[in-house]
Amino acid sequence: MSFANLIKDKKQANAALVQKYNFPKTNKAVGLVKIQDAKVLKKLLKWCAWLKTNFIVMTNDVFELESKNISYIAENWILSTGLDFVICDEATDCITQCFEQGIAPIIASTSNVSSLLSQFNPMRNEGNAYMYDSVNEWSIFATLIRYLENYKFAFDNKNLVKNIFES
Repeated sequence: MSFANLIKDKKQANAALVQKYNFPKTNKAVGLVKIQDAKVLKKLLKWCAWLKTNFIVMTNDVFELESKNISYIAENWILSTGLDFVICDEATDCITQCFEQGIAPIIASTSNVSSLLSQFNPMRNEGNAYMYDSVNEWSIFATLIRYLENYKFAFDNKNLVKNIFES
């Protein structure tokens, strides 16, 4: 698949995810959240509910938080090209798919796959991921916000996706 075809497919698949999960159409980014620690995830989701971003949360735990921009799914879901980013603590099972589908990984710098990744630098158009230093809600949320700031700039985000695709 060429990079141009990937971008076209991502737009169509993104719109399909928004429709499937009945997300607000005004929110542009769609991300998958796969954090194992339920306490960290619960705190993180409270803040995510306020963002103009749609979240698909992969968990078997039950959360009372309901928000129009958050949907919960079972643990066995397969990554979709329509995702813009994946937040995870360990990514051994999905990092290859992220690279193939141009999905930005937001992952712990201590992850077992962190050697394959480098922090994205929009000033130099280098890097293929966003990494947080410790697995806690503050660090993850700060890294998510850095990603979303980059996502707003189409040129920078396209360079990130290209770097991921070419990894």
